[in-house]
Amino acid sequence: MVFAECLVKGIASLYYLRTENSEHYFIEKENSALVALTNETKEVMINGSKTTVHSNNYIRMLKATFSDCFEIQPSIDNVNLNHRSLSSITCKYNDYVGKGQLCITYEQRSRIRFRIGPVIGFSINNLSVRETEPFESFEFDNSNDPVLGLVLDICSSRLGNHLSFQLGTDFGKSNYTTTYEETSPIYPSTVYYYDVYMQGISMKIYGGAKYNFGRHRVKPNLGGGLMFHKYIQPDYRYELETHERNIITTEEWHGEPVSNWLFGAYVQAGVDIDISKRLVLFANVKGGFGTTNPKTLAGLTDDAQYDQARVRYDLMPITFSVGILF
Repeated sequence: MVFAECLVKGIASLYYLRTENSEHYFIEKENSALVALTNETKEVMINGSKTTVHSNNYIRMLKATFSDCFEIQPSIDNVNLNHRSLSSITCKYNDYVGKGQLCITYEQRSRIRFRIGPVIGFSINNLSVRETEPFESFEFDNSNDPVLGLVLDICSSRLGNHLSFQLGTDFGKSNYTTTYEETSPIYPSTVYYYDVYMQGISMKIYGGAKYNFGRHRVKPNLGGGLMFHKYIQPDYRYELETHERNIITTEEWHGEPVSNWLFGAYVQAGVDIDISKRLVLFANVKGGFGTTNPKTLAGLTDDAQYDQARVRYDLMPITFSVGILF
């Protein structure tokens, strides 16, 4: 014996029951038995391959239950197995057949659930410098960073707890290096050798949506959204060694080229495991892309040519993480 929620009350009444792993709808007419509305899946052979299809049994059950109301029969073919669609067709039946009798619709309150939890993981980051004049465009060696963060997960019972919205952040210590050489276009005998270093605290902020598949304890999911990134107190420097007619000179200068925000998007795939009603263990992998608007470097040298160097930064992180939601 269980308690079901009444969605519509009238000559025809609609009921809803949610269990831990499934949802059930029932229709009942006065002086008739309760009828379960189901939509089982089954495998069929199409062109020699197995394909999963839905039975749509609930459509046939609704047509049979509402067979005494010809006016709504065409509309039943478009009914979906959810609160709004089933309530609408039940109310239409009551309006046609009830002839003034009372029909009550009970609005389901949307319960919003907030979960928050820690995240640990590992991030592989590819940082590249583009549109650099008078310098070359180049890529740093990947920075492999352990990360620590926090995630907030928000979902609503009205959405069936499949779709949730997430806001998260993680921090890591990044360390990039690269070397490249450049020959002077005016004096071919002059060669420049650059060593470039950048390190700082990496802060990534993610905001987006996630969709869980299935109703079992282990649920795969896909998601995506916006990504924002910033390096906190970056230490960025160039070391230049110039070879000109057997004369070698060296110099070093510092700048702050990544002080502005990188912005972009990410996608993710993962799995949620319901440990209990209150605890969810999750693991996922995120891939993203972020960029900046071209920015003028400052403080490199007193040479106006260097002071007006315009650069753009592109970041492609891949982050593997695990965490728990409370």
